[in-house]
Amino acid sequence: KPEPYDKVEETLSHEYKKSLHEVFSHFNKNPIASASISQVYEAKLKNGDRVAVKVLRPGVREKFEKDVDIMFYLAGLIEKYIPTSKRYSPTNIVLEFAKWTIKEIDFRNEAKNARRFKRNFQNSKIVYIPRVYDEFTTKKVLVEEFIDGIEMHDYFKSKRKKQEVIKIINRGLDAALTQVFVNGF
Repeated sequence: KPEPYDKVEETLSHEYKKSLHEVFSHFNKNPIASASISQVYEAKLKNGDRVAVKVLRPGVREKFEKDVDIMFYLAGLIEKYIPTSKRYSPTNIVLEFAKWTIKEIDFRNEAKNARRFKRNFQNSKIVYIPRVYDEFTTKKVLVEEFIDGIEMHDYFKSKRKKQEVIKIINRGLDAALTQVFVNGF
């Protein structure tokens, strides 16, 4: 369920240390996407560029830290009372999860990864990575070039030719394998 717009505006104003009107010429108050840790909005920068603005939900970090504390507690109980579980090291699994997730809730890391992907695929004819606007990206806000598109599940539900769908799947697989085995990322 989307957060109320006033909370989002509060986060943006806090991150930018100025009003939204000083950064954006237009900001759609209705999110185009909403997930567990963030929401995405369509906006226009003062220079006219159409952008996607990803905003961290308020209180996500605090909720995450509480959840991780509970997970560590439960992992400790599992290791204590189920001796065979020690070979799987539940507390180390939680630790690894916590390390990765804490990186996920800092959008500067996502921006850094997007820039790396863009460099890695700069000569690709099948993969396009949107531009990151570093000057408007913070720990809680990620601003990228807006790309019109269709979600894959909607695309596959539409009446497309089987060869077209297979071509897209093959291109996606090729991109994923290139990402892992050629770029190592």
